[in-house]
Amino acid sequence: MIGLEIDGAAFFLHEPTEEGFSSPTTLNQTTARIEVFVNEPDRVIDAAIAAGASVAQGVRDYRATSGFHQRGSFIDRFGHVWHVGDRSPLQHWVE
Repeated sequence: MIGLEIDGAAFFLHEPTEEGFSSPTTLNQTTARIEVFVNEPDRVIDAAIAAGASVAQGVRDYRATSGFHQRGSFIDRFGHVWHVGDRSPLQHWVE
């Protein structure tokens, strides 16, 4: 389990498996896709990079079925892929 914080919001990342707990780096594959939605995705990605993450994709405009928004991604130092967007698909909005 990894305790993390983004903009003051604490959360935990936990990956159970039948063999125990292995990181994506150990398995050499992505084991989870994490999506976070914040007002300023650039700021979250920059902070992750400053903490040791690597950029997977810079923030760009993205078209989803729910409309346009911005999204980028990074890979944390444990090998997890994070997508950071500016609007949650859980909310309905008008373009």
